[in-house]
Amino acid sequence: MSLKPQEDIGAEIHKADQFFRVEAGSGEAVLNGARTPIQAGFAGLVPVESLTT
Repeated sequence: MSLKPQEDIGAEIHKADQFFRVEAGSGEAVLNGARTPIQAGFAGLVPVESLTT
C-alpha cells in the first residue's frame, strides 16, 4: 500500500494479522483510539484479536 501526503485509509478491520512498515515519510497510526506517531523505519504488527468492531 502506498499513501499520498495527507491521504487517510480510514478505519479498517481485517480477519488476519497485519504487518506495517513505513519506508518513507511520517504520519500517525490510530489503533483502538490510541495515536502513535510513525516515520520511516517504523514497523508494527497488528494482531487480529487487538481490533474491535
